[in-house]
Amino acid sequence: MVLYYVVFFIQAEDGIRDLVRSRGLGDVYKRQDQAHPAVSRSHVTWLQGDEQGLRVMAADLETLTPFPVAAVEKAFSAGRPVISDQYIVWSEIGSAQASRLVAYDLGTRQTTVVTSLMSPQASYAIEGSVVVWADPDVRVRDLATGIEDRIDTGRAANIAIAEKITTWAAPVSYTHLRAHETVLDLVCRLLLEKKTKQNLSLINTSNTQT
Repeated sequence: MVLYYVVFFIQAEDGIRDLVRSRGLGDVYKRQDQAHPAVSRSHVTWLQGDEQGLRVMAADLETLTPFPVAAVEKAFSAGRPVISDQYIVWSEIGSAQASRLVAYDLGTRQTTVVTSLMSPQASYAIEGSVVVWADPDVRVRDLATGIEDRIDTGRAANIAIAEKITTWAAPVSYTHLRAHETVLDLVCRLLLEKKTKQNLSLINTSNTQT
């Protein structure tokens, strides 16, 4: 028997922001703002802002009982959470303080800082206990073992991981790419034309001799 879960979020009239900022005590929420839901096979997580401030929330899909994962400090903004069956990961972007990538263990309910972030636009993803991020180098860390490694260097974005395969987008110089492709195309075309002419010549010669 296959069970399917459907999770609904109601969008506020003023839309859902890509980056949700924590509010000060003087700026009290008049309603609950829920944004950036993400779901795994066992849990759903989202960002929620209310009179208590900005929090990362989660709920067990079996009981549908919500529980707080972490409260975001007022000096930080929160990026969208991502989730696996074992962990919830999100970014906390500070203005005066260093930004960071944070992980929450759904089993032990412990929160740890994965790494410091250089860019507020850093992208990240998780599968099982393996979290990957681009900031701007592509790095990977197994949260269960603590082993970390660098996959690639240079600017990268839109990172994703599935079936232990990590993908990301990297910028390429258009001028270099165009020149590179033009040269290859020209060389290949000349070789092809030369080979074709030689083949035709051999065929004609053979026909003439026959």
